Amino acid sequence: MIEYKTEFTKRGTHFIQIYKDKALVVYQLDHYYDEYGVTTHNYEVFKYTVHTPDKYHNEEYELYPSDSSFGFWAWSCSDEKSVNKILKKHFPNHPMTKIGLKCSDCSGVCSTIASNVKNI
Repeated sequence: MIEYKTEFTKRGTHFIQIYKDKALVVYQLDHYYDEYGVTTHNYEVFKYTVHTPDKYHNEEYELYPSDSSFGFWAWSCSDEKSVNKILKKHFPNHPMTKIGLKCSDCSGVCSTIASNVKNI
């Protein structure tokens, strides 16, 4: 199976996978503004989805949401509080909803406090 990348850069935005299991995926997006020396963060939360092989993939692959998926099975969040609201609304029984997303270092990579949730 072709898996999600844990880290990649696209159109000047750095994506870091900070959580993944068989139900839920969360990426932190870092936007760098060199002329101002500023980095901003936001998040993408989406349902874990595996797609069957097709004419472009000869094996199963983890499907990253397209732009049209947002609002249906993927959500863009401006901060940890927004992520936690999405978790409560769309993943009410998921263990991550009870733990929540917490920022351990607001000037760097945020991490999940998920000691009792196993990532795959």
